[in-house]
Amino acid sequence: MVLLHYLQQYFFSTEQLLEHSAISADQLQNWQDHRMMPNPSYRLSLDITCDSFFGQHREQHDVDYYAKEYTS
Repeated sequence: MVLLHYLQQYFFSTEQLLEHSAISADQLQNWQDHRMMPNPSYRLSLDITCDSFFGQHREQHDVDYYAKEYTS
């Protein structure tokens, strides 16, 4: 979990980057395709499994992180 804390402190998720930059996901992808914007600094593939009173739950998410300086 130390990695997640580090990433949340020093990096933006894709959604946060889009919000802080006021651009769309399509615009970001276009810039990356044309090498005008770097690809994510980190790409996590999270596999979450939870057992609780309500039963077992499982989900998988891919989360990209970008350096906060990218908004400049």
